Amino acid sequence: MDKVINSYDHIASIYDRLGKLVFGGSLIKPQIEILNSYKGKDILIVGAGTGNVLKTFEANQFNSIDLFDISKPMLNEFNDLVISKSSNINYFLKDGRTGDLNKHYDLIMFPFFLDHFDEQEIREILVSYRSEIPTFDDLAIIDFTNPLKFKHRILAKTMLLFFRITTGHTLNRIPDIFRVSDEILKGLKKKDKYYYDSFIKSSVYSRL
Repeated sequence: MDKVINSYDHIASIYDRLGKLVFGGSLIKPQIEILNSYKGKDILIVGAGTGNVLKTFEANQFNSIDLFDISKPMLNEFNDLVISKSSNINYFLKDGRTGDLNKHYDLIMFPFFLDHFDEQEIREILVSYRSEIPTFDDLAIIDFTNPLKFKHRILAKTMLLFFRITTGHTLNRIPDIFRVSDEILKGLKKKDKYYYDSFIKSSVYSRL
């Protein structure tokens, strides 16, 4: 867990536009749908990037939102959003691989964060957050599934090559994120939903 996390600093300014170009609204849609179910609540977004998903909302729709990301350029992009000026929206330069939570959250959301790590690292991350129960109620993972269709395998290879060049990403495949999360979060209630022809999945694990 001491390995340096991939650096998205050099592509922070184009990250959201690039994602929209390739996936349309499929990266942001599951995040919006989940956040819509937690209005008035306390939220933590791990690997928040630019926080672009919050453009859809008003700050007063939530009790609080904390964002973790390690990239200063991503924080700079976030600071350009109107919602960033609100006192209940807080961005922390933190890589998010360990829980170490000092408040209760109704929802912790990992949007396209765990795909940076191999299965053993994902296991360690989720064990760290699982140990934080009861400091959170629900945990949502939004990420890529193992590509089964030819077009998704080609897209996955292209993405991985691009991120190896631009961020130092070292993985040569998409990890089996949801197999690991089902293992570590076993016993919690789960709700799954698929997007982008099943290449993207959201799983919400709930204690209640």
